[in-house]
Amino acid sequence: MPRLQAEELEQAIVAAISPHMRRADRQRLLARLAEAAHPRPKPKPMQIIEHDPEKARAWFEAHGIEVIH
Repeated sequence: MPRLQAEELEQAIVAAISPHMRRADRQRLLARLAEAAHPRPKPKPMQIIEHDPEKARAWFEAHGIEVIH
């Protein structure tokens, strides 16, 4: 759904039917419309630089974190 269309629909729903809806239903619907109107950017996946469990254990222990195996 295009952003402007979602914003217009959100405003129309608030004005017309929200007083007659159950609170939980109204909040759920408005949350879905708000997400469509203002989508959050998706985070980039975390890049794994290297896989070395022993090096990771040493790093955590150096920072005072108890490592349980």
